[in-house]
Amino acid sequence: MTSNHVDERVLAAAEEAAGGAFHLFWGGSLATVLSAVCAILVARPLGPEQYGVYSLALIVSGFLMLFTDYGVSQALTRFIAFHTSRDELYRVIPLLRKA
Repeated sequence: MTSNHVDERVLAAAEEAAGGAFHLFWGGSLATVLSAVCAILVARPLGPEQYGVYSLALIVSGFLMLFTDYGVSQALTRFIAFHTSRDELYRVIPLLRKA
């Protein structure tokens, strides 16, 4: 491989990573804003006491959700990106089937 070809691949990978990071940022920001708006919309009709019960139910269910993921989604993201960057798509298909 020539140095120019390697430089082009590195530049393309950097552009793809920057684009992905941007989409993750605005997606996370949008989710946070929507969560805040929904919390306000739910809190207004419920009142302080009932909203406290509602919040407690969400805390318990959120805590229990910690034990359901075990980092599988993060591992899938990492290994799919890793194999895709090496043009090993034959290794990506089994990962998607098992997910």
